[in-house]
Amino acid sequence: MSWAVASEVGRIVAASHLLLITALFTSRMRGWERVSVFFLGLGGSAFLVFPVLFEARATWFILVPVVVLQAGLTFWLWLFALILLDENFQPNWRHWSLLAGKIVLTLIWASPRRRLWVPVSPDEEFVWRALVPIALSLGFVLAAVVAAAHRLEDELAEDRRSMRRLVVFWSGGAFVAGAGITLALRGPMLTRVADWIIVVLALGAVVSLHVWLVRNGGVAPTEESDAPAGGSAARMDPELRQLAGRIESLFQDDHYYATEGLTVAELAARLAERDYKVRRAINGVLGYRNFNAFLNQYRVAAAKRRLLAEPGLPVLRLAMDLGYRSLAGFNKAFKEDTGRTPTEFRRNSIDTNHEPAAQNPD
Repeated sequence: MSWAVASEVGRIVAASHLLLITALFTSRMRGWERVSVFFLGLGGSAFLVFPVLFEARATWFILVPVVVLQAGLTFWLWLFALILLDENFQPNWRHWSLLAGKIVLTLIWASPRRRLWVPVSPDEEFVWRALVPIALSLGFVLAAVVAAAHRLEDELAEDRRSMRRLVVFWSGGAFVAGAGITLALRGPMLTRVADWIIVVLALGAVVSLHVWLVRNGGVAPTEESDAPAGGSAARMDPELRQLAGRIESLFQDDHYYATEGLTVAELAARLAERDYKVRRAINGVLGYRNFNAFLNQYRVAAAKRRLLAEPGLPVLRLAMDLGYRSLAGFNKAFKEDTGRTPTEFRRNSIDTNHEPAAQNPD
């Protein structure tokens, strides 16, 4: 069997397994998380089978949808990373504009009917035709890595932490491998090595996703996705329940939430406990997926009390007192909880308290 035939077989095997794992994942997810995983799986499969279809001289009405799906692959990877970072994330028109722009540029730039402005050998022609699409894809991959890695320490649910690690590992690996072989190799060797690296990366990603599913309880019903990971077991654990009580006492009585830049590791050190136990207590017993959300609950509640009790207190000073590193971060957390900025909250509360009493008609 020649290397070309072997790589085609490998691509088909990887694509079929990717479709299977996509079906398994979409069955346990919901909302935009499900949508992004669905198109991510389709895009990855399209990327894998496109060279096979192209060599087989498939008709244009088969090739064009495949190109569109694979053009959106890295966009959906980036969107999935944003959703993992913020479970309340909602895409807007800017996101869809980026997707549409990438698809249009890919179709135009990679079109075999477009003449190249530089003379190149047939072996390198595909590199030049893919130059802009590859550059855009690398940009989305880097953005996905940054989003998945951002404040990973704050993630309390172990399944989401491990999924974000997978996004960082495989996206970063694909970026390094793709950039490295493109810079180091030329001619037929570039195509040969690239084919095998793609197949190996795809199979590796599929295997790691299978392992992730097995470790996280397989395919769970969609309606259970709102429950904290391992919540029932954690609530039944006396040690974790006691630890959760110590955390709440530390925050309520000692106002430890006002510590600037507080992290899970610092909280665990203060309690003389292991990090993973603190995460499990806050996630499984208290019901929070993200440490920052847990922290902001206490900070925003304290902010409301002080805004009403101390009308002359500057908002910036209040933000610093509560442990925020910037006024913008305080405003964002406060508005997410109340729908208003701290200044609007204080002004509306004062206006309400000073409303004239209704006149008695008698």
